[in-house]
Amino acid sequence: ANGSSESGEAERFDYFGNDMTKYVTIDEALYKNPSVTLPTYLNGSDEAVAEYIQFLCEQYPVSTGNKITDRPIAKGDTVMLYYEGWLNGEKFEGGSNMDSATAHPLEIGSGSFIPGFEDALIGIIPAETGRENLKDLNLTFPEDYHSADLAGKSVIFKVYVEYIDEKKPSDYTEDFITKTLGYSTKDTNIKASFEKYLKDEYLPSMKKSEIVSAVWAKLSEKSVIIEYPKSELDYFFSSYESQYRQYYQYYSSMFSSYEEFMKAYFGGNWKETLESQCKTDVAQNLIFHYIAQKQGFVITDTDYKNAVNYYIEYYAAQGQNLTEADVEKYFGARMIKEQALWDKVNAFLTESCTVSYE
Repeated sequence: ANGSSESGEAERFDYFGNDMTKYVTIDEALYKNPSVTLPTYLNGSDEAVAEYIQFLCEQYPVSTGNKITDRPIAKGDTVMLYYEGWLNGEKFEGGSNMDSATAHPLEIGSGSFIPGFEDALIGIIPAETGRENLKDLNLTFPEDYHSADLAGKSVIFKVYVEYIDEKKPSDYTEDFITKTLGYSTKDTNIKASFEKYLKDEYLPSMKKSEIVSAVWAKLSEKSVIIEYPKSELDYFFSSYESQYRQYYQYYSSMFSSYEEFMKAYFGGNWKETLESQCKTDVAQNLIFHYIAQKQGFVITDTDYKNAVNYYIEYYAAQGQNLTEADVEKYFGARMIKEQALWDKVNAFLTESCTVSYE
């Protein structure tokens, strides 16, 4: 959904009542004749469905049981690892699993460990490490690391790589469809049902989403914002702050202050990061209202009702039953109109787009 609740609406900028050409300039080809390139598995053919299934199998690899120890570690490998962290000649708390009964599985390139850790493992041959032959990784914790005792500190991780856990794509079976992917059906032919679902529903929906995402990426990059309405920047900043202060209440025991929490979440310059996000949000609103005005879009009663139903269905999927009155009370007319216009603009962008495949 796009927009926000009506809290503080009197102070907000009126997108509907202002001329967007005073705030943004857009080459009309970007929205009247957009073009995008999508993966071939979105082209709607039976072959595309088969390609996507293969992609899914690769996304959920399983162990072959083969434990490789005689070749260098490469990006994408899953290694079974023991490690211990040292700071100023002493092991630091929480930085070791050497005493664990089993090694820690780590996919190289996943970003699970601090920057540099996984890259430093690349090239190491597991057989050349051991509990009596630990390899040293000289690393530095990020300046904005959540633990003040380690933030910005140079440390040594001593590691023993037990083996590389060889992986292969999952087999395309009924168990893979129902258990791994979580697809359920009453049909006895599970594969046929799943493939029909992919072709008729899932992949077309993904295609539409990918088109919108790609077109918006170009619009965001190439549109020229002439002016950001200050009241909107202030509104979004205040909304985000209110949201993160609520988050902070849950994690306050882990941080000495809200400031420390925000630095851990966004980095040292958290205010600048948040201000940048606010500009992104406001720019998106300016752009889609610009397109709506240029195309002469208006919100009909049907559009409004469809937007209300969008919220009802969205929350129903999360187990919350809202009535039309609930939606209008909670979200307000402004947000519902914003959602309706957002849907109309995205439908226009999708229909106007020329799609090619690679």
